[in-house]
Amino acid sequence: MVGISENEVALGTVYINSEINPNIFNTPQLRGYHIPISAAEYPFLRYDSFIDCSHIEERAVSDVLRCLNSDNKRYGYYATITENELNTILQTLDNAHTIAPILKKKFGIRK
Repeated sequence: MVGISENEVALGTVYINSEINPNIFNTPQLRGYHIPISAAEYPFLRYDSFIDCSHIEERAVSDVLRCLNSDNKRYGYYATITENELNTILQTLDNAHTIAPILKKKFGIRK
């Protein structure tokens, strides 16, 4: 989760992927919107991975809560990222030309 809307019940989320798909992220700029994250630092990861900051996925709070409260082990709370990494993610999201300014403002990424 990277942001919460002030006037709607919605969350902004990003994906973590083990690889950057070169067919989708086919320019250095698009690949630059991916932040490396280490499996050694975050043991819930099987592999060193990348946080995709090229897109914010909007989700209803109720959907997130349903996943967190389900018995499916695929979903759940695993860890909190460091403040330094959070700042890097938020800065990268703010700089991403692939995300509409209105969406950045909605989730408090841009004031």
